[in-house]
Amino acid sequence: MRGTTSLGRQPVDDEIAGADPVALLARQYDELCSLAADRFEIAAGLEAEGVNDQQARRTFGFASVFELAEHLFETVPRRPSEPEAPENPWHRPVGRHLARGLLYVLPGLVYVVAVLGLGTRADARVLLGATAVSVALSQALSVLGHALHGRGEHLAARRLLRGAVLAGVGGGGALLLAARPGAVTAPGTAVLAWLQLVYLLAATVLLVLDDEHVLLAVLAPGVLVALGALTGALDDVPSRLVRAALGGCVLATVVVALVRAGRPARGGAGRSGQRLGTALGGGELRLACGHLLAGLTTVGLASFAVVDAVTGPGRAQGVSVWPAMLPLLAGLGPADWLLHRLRGFGVLLQHQVTSAETFRTRTRSRLTAVVAAFAAAETAVAGVVVVVSAAAGGRPGPAEVLDTYAYALLGVCFLLVTVLLSLGLHQVVLVCTGTALVVDAVLRWTVGTTGGPGTLLLASAHLAVIVGLLMALLLVSLTEYSSVARHR
Repeated sequence: MRGTTSLGRQPVDDEIAGADPVALLARQYDELCSLAADRFEIAAGLEAEGVNDQQARRTFGFASVFELAEHLFETVPRRPSEPEAPENPWHRPVGRHLARGLLYVLPGLVYVVAVLGLGTRADARVLLGATAVSVALSQALSVLGHALHGRGEHLAARRLLRGAVLAGVGGGGALLLAARPGAVTAPGTAVLAWLQLVYLLAATVLLVLDDEHVLLAVLAPGVLVALGALTGALDDVPSRLVRAALGGCVLATVVVALVRAGRPARGGAGRSGQRLGTALGGGELRLACGHLLAGLTTVGLASFAVVDAVTGPGRAQGVSVWPAMLPLLAGLGPADWLLHRLRGFGVLLQHQVTSAETFRTRTRSRLTAVVAAFAAAETAVAGVVVVVSAAAGGRPGPAEVLDTYAYALLGVCFLLVTVLLSLGLHQVVLVCTGTALVVDAVLRWTVGTTGGPGTLLLASAHLAVIVGLLMALLLVSLTEYSSVARHR
């Protein structure tokens, strides 16, 4: 039986025990001699194994270990080993991508049922503002949670996750106080805004902890109730009971998140004993702020059809919004999968090519192909939504059709936004999405006054804004994604 030492020493068979001592030594340390970069490495290895100058003279006939090493370096052929393929840090099982895709889509159904009862423009403004804040806070929490877990600060991460959920629950008191008699918004709207905040924070906790299957199980009853409400199966059930069921689902998510966040740290103790304030550095906080601001602008861009539906005259109310949003919602899961594929491709490619120009060419080609395929899929989904809505008697007007395609292209924009955020380009994302949001708001204020929100002119203008944003994000992404330094 043969084995190797740390330097690759091979035990010798009995039949070659009488062979030339130098040849025998070369065989014993074949790995050391064949892989050494120079004679000095062989000399150091032999000395580490106990071969000194005296033994080199008496046993092998060389004046010193260095001369012996020089002879071995010249006589043993070089056989450099193939470098091991680097581990892909962006790899994630396909099942997790599918689960996250469902988790991005299904809460949208619950949300649509909830907004159907909005009665005033003040209610719409409160709820949309709460949506933007909730999504932004959940993104910042996700960044901080992953950063702490990645550095082994498991105890600090659990404290952060639990504290965020508890702060969201406690913050609901302020919203409910704002709903006192004579307040701007109705009490029901304030409760809905609070439930949305605590749900997104709780769901983020479970996603950071890789508990997608748990979140799906908790969310399933609420999704079934939402589907029943949207399809008319629960028309005989009082709306108060429907909303109570949805609220119970949200509160159950909060309880499960608090329980799961209190589990023992995953991956061992690590450096898990630091306080939260000590574990969080300025770099993580700046990163979280970048994601928070980007979340505010992206949610603002995604809210245009909801704003038009619940505040504009002449448009169908909330029930007409969710078909238009389907392309965007359906693309969130695939976009997450494509992001990981793109980042993994870049990480592995830099170990396979020797030219920066080759790297730039191949990464740009891959990104262009992925974006083109994703855009084609999103527009195809939008076409199916329009056709099915027309066949079902919905009779979507030109503005609704344009809204649907705008959401499809916005889904492509979101893919590029996540790519840029993963590369650390938060300021670029904020400038692009913030500019688009400002332009869209100006158009909504100017163009909308000519014929009311939701007119064909306004929908066309918004679609043009989304196309412009897509082009800007694509140009920046092609430049930055093809930079080797961005993948290190």
